[in-house]
Amino acid sequence: MGSALYYMGHSTYDVYFGLYVRSLGHSDRFVGAAWSVGVGVEISVILLAPHLLGRIQSGKLLVCSAAIAAVRWLSNSVLTSWVLIPVQGLHGVTFGLWFRSLFQYIQDRAPEHLRTSLQTLAVSSIGLGMVAGYLPEDGK
Repeated sequence: MGSALYYMGHSTYDVYFGLYVRSLGHSDRFVGAAWSVGVGVEISVILLAPHLLGRIQSGKLLVCSAAIAAVRWLSNSVLTSWVLIPVQGLHGVTFGLWFRSLFQYIQDRAPEHLRTSLQTLAVSSIGLGMVAGYLPEDGK
């Protein structure tokens, strides 16, 4: 349930990021650059995550990524300049590290015969949160 709620907020933010930045007067090129930085960092984080997961408990990394998400969302609500581009790099942490940590958390704690089922539930909860976050405001 926590993953579904986290991803509801995450996807709602992602939907409105471009619209918000455009409302500040920035171009589509600016929005694209910000998303490119975010996805580039995400790929790097996903590639480097196994090294972190070997040193830091996955539960702590889950909490850390959620805290970074809050900082990212708050920063983007008050910043208006080019600084939005590097801040969007935090997307890599809030998605990449959360995703890898969640599956490591399950891998470390679930009995072998339940791992696949629990990982499927985890992906389903992420999907549920994303769908709910992408729904229009009026629910139509």
